[in-house]
Amino acid sequence: MYGMGGDFLTSHYLQRKTEPFFRGRPLLDPAQFDALLSIAHPPPVTNGSVLEYGRNGIPSSPRMFITRVLLQEGTFLDYLTGEHGLSERLRVLDRPIINDVPQQHQGLFPEAGLNSSFPPTCLAHGTEDSAVLIGESRAMRDRLHNLNVSCKLFEVKGAEHSFDYQDGHEELLEQVFQVLSRWLEQRN
Repeated sequence: MYGMGGDFLTSHYLQRKTEPFFRGRPLLDPAQFDALLSIAHPPPVTNGSVLEYGRNGIPSSPRMFITRVLLQEGTFLDYLTGEHGLSERLRVLDRPIINDVPQQHQGLFPEAGLNSSFPPTCLAHGTEDSAVLIGESRAMRDRLHNLNVSCKLFEVKGAEHSFDYQDGHEELLEQVFQVLSRWLEQRN
């Protein structure tokens, strides 16, 4: 629903965090994830995991924290591309651009794959999302508009990451379905 990857080349992905950044939760100890993030001895591949949550709403599976620890450590792009050290090389640039990313990895960056034949896109994003910043959806919308591709962004004021898991957003979902239905009808 949100435009993750609309702008991966920002400090949110490249800088190491020294203060809580995700929902005010404490920083994680990266050493606790060494086994899951090992390059030399990767963990066994899984085809899914049970999405169990404790009473406090925190996921039970340590795998559910991997993205958060990668964002915290500023190494998300290393794991996205498989090129360790990429984040560090991009971090020192004033304002990295897609051409600073090795060509073989650019296809993993949504901004590099956009063109005028991209399908109409509908995004819904919480304005207070601390995991995927709303600027990514705004950047995706703007890039698509610049290519004359239909894109509708619904900004949900005050909503955090995964807001759509909670009750109270039925009206928004109805608006999203109306936009999608209209686009599908126009294609026929």
